[in-house]
Amino acid sequence: KTAAEKGLEWCKATGPTCTRLSLEDMKIVGSITCADLEALPETLTLIDLQRNSITGSIPSCLGLASNLADLEYLLLGDNNFQGPIPVSLGELSKLRALDLSHNDLTGHLPEEVTGLCSLERLDVSSNLLAGELPTTFGALKKLNLNDNIFTGTIPSQLAHLCSPTPSAEQEQLDCGRTACSLEELRLSHNLLEGTLPTELGWLSELKFFEADCLSLIGPIPDEFGQLGHLLELSLKDNSLTGSVPGALFEASKDLRIVNVAENELSQQIPLEVGSVSNKLEELYLDGNKFTGSLPTELSNKGDTLEVLSVRGNALTGALSSNLFKASKVLRELVLADNEFRNKLPTELGELTALRTLRLDLNELTGSLPCQIGALRALTDFTASSAGLVGALPSELGELTA
Repeated sequence: KTAAEKGLEWCKATGPTCTRLSLEDMKIVGSITCADLEALPETLTLIDLQRNSITGSIPSCLGLASNLADLEYLLLGDNNFQGPIPVSLGELSKLRALDLSHNDLTGHLPEEVTGLCSLERLDVSSNLLAGELPTTFGALKKLNLNDNIFTGTIPSQLAHLCSPTPSAEQEQLDCGRTACSLEELRLSHNLLEGTLPTELGWLSELKFFEADCLSLIGPIPDEFGQLGHLLELSLKDNSLTGSVPGALFEASKDLRIVNVAENELSQQIPLEVGSVSNKLEELYLDGNKFTGSLPTELSNKGDTLEVLSVRGNALTGALSSNLFKASKVLRELVLADNEFRNKLPTELGELTALRTLRLDLNELTGSLPCQIGALRALTDFTASSAGLVGALPSELGELTA
């Protein structure tokens, strides 16, 4: 059946106070017409048509229909919609959530939509949207633009509502809200380029920032050390340079994941990575140009750190026994393709949760300690061209995982 037929059946069954049209995963086919929309009751605040097989374009009348003036949630993700996002959706003045993800939409992202004062969540990921990003934003909490073909730079205006000294023009765009609200910003897998705006450090409520597989250059701004609520930061597969700001690891007590792999970052890994003020669980520094040794301060993360991956850098020195002695939950340790030297500490056998251990392409000496046989959870172990000599410990045959 079509969306209109299903919708009318739903609301007829619900009664005269039908406020929610929830038709996700209902195998709906066909397109949506203006006549379909005009037949819907004026009481609707939610339309959920996700995960169906609806085709055609999103009707421009959707934003102009007087019977849908109270709409707060419009969820059209995981369908086969084509064509542009109607500018008229910006007329839905009560809209709080708009999900158009996983369709085949084209054209640009209208600022009439991103600037909606009521809009808190906007997801247009996995489409074919192009052009530069808008520079007008309301009071969004979640913005997902992943997997499109947007070009240009990351607009600093994303954070202008959070400026410590907002201009009169910025205050006018504040939609009557004084708080800086953006909590989730996802920009990965686009054609964006340029530098990371320092203004993003003003996003005081930001919890998730993802900007993978872009063409970003320049440093990670020191201002990122002001992101006091950050949970996850992912900037992998770019061309970022310079060091990682140490303050980044001290700003948020809830910081859990940092992934800056496959960039051109250099200098030493900041000592603050082992700060007791965060709850770091996963740290990915692979494919950069970091030098020096692994900070001994990482031993402070024994209760939280589950993944430490530093493959493909220029790290050197001996591996500290304290790092392994203190760790209780480490399940993935990737040290391959560096310049680590000296013997492996016997404390390696105390990493009882370890599943992955990769030591390839280093300058280690001595033999593999027999204590590795205590790593009962180990399923992925490589040590080719690591510099180790001697026979493999017989204890390796006791691994049961």
